[in-house]
Amino acid sequence: MMKGVILTFVLLLCTLAAVTGQDIYGSPYSYYGIGQLVTQGSGINTAKGGTGIGSRPWYDLNTANPAAYTSPIVPSNYIFLADYAFSFHDFTYSSSHYNSVESSITNLTMWFKPMNNLGLVVGMSPYSKMGYNINEVKNLAGYGNYDVLNKGTGGVNRYYVGAGYTIWKRLSFGFNANYLFGSLQRETKVQLDELDETYARDRLSLANFAFYFGMQYQQKFGKNSYINAGGIWKKGTQLKTVQTNQLINAETSSLLIGWDSYPDDYITPDEYGVGLEVSLFDKVALSGDFLYKDYSKAFLGNEVTMLDTRRFSGGVDWMPNPASQSYFGRAVVRAGFFYETKPWKLTERQLAGYGVTGGLSLPLSNYMSRINLGFGWEQMGTSATGRESVYTVSVGLSLHDKWFQKRAYD
Repeated sequence: MMKGVILTFVLLLCTLAAVTGQDIYGSPYSYYGIGQLVTQGSGINTAKGGTGIGSRPWYDLNTANPAAYTSPIVPSNYIFLADYAFSFHDFTYSSSHYNSVESSITNLTMWFKPMNNLGLVVGMSPYSKMGYNINEVKNLAGYGNYDVLNKGTGGVNRYYVGAGYTIWKRLSFGFNANYLFGSLQRETKVQLDELDETYARDRLSLANFAFYFGMQYQQKFGKNSYINAGGIWKKGTQLKTVQTNQLINAETSSLLIGWDSYPDDYITPDEYGVGLEVSLFDKVALSGDFLYKDYSKAFLGNEVTMLDTRRFSGGVDWMPNPASQSYFGRAVVRAGFFYETKPWKLTERQLAGYGVTGGLSLPLSNYMSRINLGFGWEQMGTSATGRESVYTVSVGLSLHDKWFQKRAYD
């Protein structure tokens, strides 16, 4: 039964991705580098501001820190996590107004716990995403104004296996071995009456391995109450790049000329993070994270100056009555907030954004499996660079089961 539900949900997500994944554009700010880097974690983390570095939930899986893979203590030894998100972008610059909608699979993770102190995962999630459709008006002496149309789609995905291990009751370590792989496609079309309708298209392919590490320490201070501290380090990696360049006839879509080039390899930033969680009576968990990305050695293109970034986030989980057998007693309410600087310096100031999030985790038939609902609002940019508001709704499943256990019969 559980395997059938998982297969149905995965097929539904793939169908949604195929139907909605064509010609969908998101943030104009994804024009830079390899697109916008995605904060890691499942919909459970996103609903509480993206926190999770120090979190150790006993009833579900935290994917923001691999050291937390040992934290679930529910009877099941298998969890399947899947999330799908819809985002509405509203962008305003000067007198121009731009709206777009995007949707995508944001997380697929399978977790196994073969031993009490060992947790294993395999999964996939986006590392970066690109989706912009920008019309620039430029001026040519002796001609006047003309349009330059810029489009970009694609992204880099993260495929990973990981493990978490508790070496004694309080201290846990974990790691993820990731394979980053994806492609970015950009199109530029200059509209001049005197020129034939042609446009340039380039497709950049990127790939390489990357490794992430995490640790957590837990200290009990009362009945079912804990302080959890955690840290992560994500080592930057050199992405091998190959670029295919094309000049295309816009009227016939025929290729006029094409060639391959090998630009400088892109280098992702190092990431360092710390987090703290206070869990009270297995009911309420208050969490806070700080994440720092070091761009001093990174290279993600020459479009704009890139600066180090900092992210502050806070969140709360509340389960009214964990010992209850009632439906709403075991539901979970989540809320959070975040503030972060972006890596782009488009004016004299570094770009920044902030937002609020929330969500519900509703039990399914066995009270351990859950459907996770989330929402979020983010605003970034200024009137000088363009102000963008993003509204996001997500839906996910957290399915629990017991594997590799023989049934006993009388």
